[in-house]
Amino acid sequence: MKVILAILGILAIVATAVPAAAQMGNKAGGGGGQRQEKKEDAKPKVDEKGYKSSLDRIPDQKYDPWGKVR
Repeated sequence: MKVILAILGILAIVATAVPAAAQMGNKAGGGGGQRQEKKEDAKPKVDEKGYKSSLDRIPDQKYDPWGKVR
């Protein structure tokens, strides 16, 4: 009975370690994977002139935090 419990304990420890090793990707297992290269064009380019013109079109509003209390 002790042998069976020992085997089940070892299997439980190994079973919890297997998913963690699978998440490591190519680092844990013998390599041979593809590398992902960083692309500089991945970020969308910001149009500064259009951004500033859209900010100018927003109307100025005064905020009264006590407006509904009065």
